[in-house]
Amino acid sequence: MQNRYKVKKGMYSLLLAMAAAGSIHAQTTATDFTANDCSGVSHHLFAELESGKVIVTAFVMPCVGCIYPAQATQAVVESYSASHPGRVVMYLADDDATTSCAILNTWRNANDIHLMPTFSDSGFIQDYYGPPGMPKIVVLAGADHRIYDMQNDMVNTDQLKARIDAALGISTGLSAPAAVKSGFTLFPNPATGDVTLSYTASRQGVAAMHITDARGRRVRTTDYKVKSGSNNLMIKTSGMVPGVYSVTLSVEEVTMEQQLIVK
Repeated sequence: MQNRYKVKKGMYSLLLAMAAAGSIHAQTTATDFTANDCSGVSHHLFAELESGKVIVTAFVMPCVGCIYPAQATQAVVESYSASHPGRVVMYLADDDATTSCAILNTWRNANDIHLMPTFSDSGFIQDYYGPPGMPKIVVLAGADHRIYDMQNDMVNTDQLKARIDAALGISTGLSAPAAVKSGFTLFPNPATGDVTLSYTASRQGVAAMHITDARGRRVRTTDYKVKSGSNNLMIKTSGMVPGVYSVTLSVEEVTMEQQLIVK
């Protein structure tokens, strides 16, 4: 497990470097697969999406930190069972298909995560859905195979429900997530005090910002309203020890990351 963690952190650092160089583009549609789940049942992703299903997947290692997010995701999915029977379904998948089905099923059952399609297949891994997270929660839906949500490391259940509602065509009366015209900037960086996160949105909506330290621990989480045009978010660095952090901005199905150095 320790070696596997080191490999993942190395991949994560590489992805951050690529993002800074502008070589990563946010994916907006799902990657198709046909595979058997751990019960031997065959699934064709695009066919299931085209049948009207909203598929919410929790990619896990599995690990202790994945338990609560997977349970919380399950609770949100189950809340649609009466109003939209059979429409909103949850998948559980090993993040990189290196955990056996036996181990994955044991972890799932031990943590009261109910029987659901469970996968350990190289055709369905988190690498197809942006930067790695532990866990990563992804919402897929529609005949256009759209990615409605991608959350890393934890789950914002309000955001998850809003994205599922959008996939179902339910009007919540809330502003739609804002579309980002370009990546965001951090200034000053390196920082000795507060930092301004700036980006431009094409319409008003909502966004989520997360900051994680070099050990993958989340130290800041902020959900906020954005306006059409230029937006500036103040990041308080008080209480953050000197070091390198990852700042993640999630807007609609787009997730962007930048490194922040605090001195």
